Amino acid sequence: MCDLLSIDVFYEKIDMDAVTERVFRVYNMLDDLLLSEDISFDLYSYLKVSNPRIPVIQGLPKVHKSVQEPPMRPIVAGQGWLTEPMSIYVEYFVRPLVNNIPHILRDSKQFLLELYEYMKSLDDLSDFTLVTLDVVSLFTKIPNDVGVLYMQRFLQSKSDFIDKKVELICLFMETILYNNVFMFGDSVYSQKDGVAMGTPCAKSYTNVVVAQWEETFLFKSQLFKEGVGFYKRFVDDLFLIWLGDVDGLLLFFEEINASTDFLKLTSNFSKECDCIRCPEDFWPNTAKDFCITKHIEFLSYEDSLGTALVTFSVVFSLIPIAVFCIFLKYRNTPVVRANNREVSYFLLLTLQLCLLTPLIFIGRPKNETCVFRQPAFGIFFSICVSSILAKTITVVIAFNATKPGSRLRNYIGPKMSFATIFCCSVIQCCICVVWLSVSPPFSESDKSYPGKIVIQCNEGSLLMFYLMLAYLGILATVSLVTAFLARNLPDSFNETRFITFSMIVFISVWLSFIPAYISTKGKYMVAVEIFAIFSSSVGLLICIFLPKCYIILMRPDMNAKGHITRQ
Repeated sequence: MCDLLSIDVFYEKIDMDAVTERVFRVYNMLDDLLLSEDISFDLYSYLKVSNPRIPVIQGLPKVHKSVQEPPMRPIVAGQGWLTEPMSIYVEYFVRPLVNNIPHILRDSKQFLLELYEYMKSLDDLSDFTLVTLDVVSLFTKIPNDVGVLYMQRFLQSKSDFIDKKVELICLFMETILYNNVFMFGDSVYSQKDGVAMGTPCAKSYTNVVVAQWEETFLFKSQLFKEGVGFYKRFVDDLFLIWLGDVDGLLLFFEEINASTDFLKLTSNFSKECDCIRCPEDFWPNTAKDFCITKHIEFLSYEDSLGTALVTFSVVFSLIPIAVFCIFLKYRNTPVVRANNREVSYFLLLTLQLCLLTPLIFIGRPKNETCVFRQPAFGIFFSICVSSILAKTITVVIAFNATKPGSRLRNYIGPKMSFATIFCCSVIQCCICVVWLSVSPPFSESDKSYPGKIVIQCNEGSLLMFYLMLAYLGILATVSLVTAFLARNLPDSFNETRFITFSMIVFISVWLSFIPAYISTKGKYMVAVEIFAIFSSSVGLLICIFLPKCYIILMRPDMNAKGHITRQ
């Protein structure tokens, strides 16, 4: 950095008296603009910096040019300095105009897409020369008077600006350029020409200057008109495709470097198409001669698989509603009352939520949906299995409560069942809360697949994910064992057989889910989990509620008090 500041062509050392003089000169200029009503009082208050801080210069190593001794790129951030509000004001008006210049690039993705469209129009992909040009020290070599003149011409060519607005912007731009002051160590320096790389309007200003040079010299060149087929620019980096011979290209270089004294360009060109690695978001085409955009994959609603799963989710979620309506209509019949009516209602409601959970899994993964989908699945299914466990415990208690002198009668009723559900479910809720607090799931893009980018949810902590599944498995196992041991109770209370079958189905589904989940990737991994949710939920519905609905609707003779008494 010391070597750079020692170049007196670019910088000069000044004292604090010179800085104070510049500050009062800018203050007087703003006062005059306010008195002449060229600016409003609000704008005056915004532009006048009461206690300006001299910015500090910093160096950014250009490691792409040399790793051992990289040259430094001088950066002077203007925060708090005298001209910062003016720079923001200029940037506000100039940047939209610069963005509308068609050959100026926003980013590398736009460049690759536009280059791809142009390459498709070429008949012979071997008869052209790739050329890159770089403007040498653009930010520090633009003479201030030339830069302001180019800015004035650029703004005057736009019909949206009146002369007074053009004069005001150019005055501010001139003030910014001639008051580029910074500190290095204990010394204060002033940049003689050019703009500080770091002030808000620097990029737009240099774009305007180069755009005016292009309009004045480059685009009027006969060699450019005859030889250039494709031309794009990003600030001081120029890219073009030369369709002529190499001799004509060398003449073109000489011509553009002789066009001005301050814009000097270094060039690099090649007629050989060496293989280069495509960027992460791109993939080589079948001919291996160009990079094309990778296909983005996730389980979307528009996808045929996604549409089918959404349809199943909505249709299956109507089944618990239908069963609930049947139970509600026949709520006073023995079959409904004898099988813990309130818990059955609650279980049906939770099963409906389980069947609607896949809707969170479908669609483009976002941080919000990734955070909620696995915990929602875990909590809803824990409530379901807890409800089934509560029903099983109720059957056991109800049978043993019939024995003389049994105190278990005090525990018969909805309060005991819902207390069981709450205690079993709150543990799963605590697991999910810890999971979301320590390492919550988030959306990520996996670019390791050939030809596609898979957008998926990273579970954050696999340990917490499998801990959630393990607790769900423990609940299901306890319910299965309890129901199996109670399977030989009298028939009038014997719901445990159906619970045993439902838990066998539930555990079988989720045991087969884990290896299938691990072995699949992308949208099919999500589809596997959704299929497991459907299978286990529908299995619970069929095993527990189908026999009761059959008796209620098809065998009303069995749904009578006399029949149960005989049993």
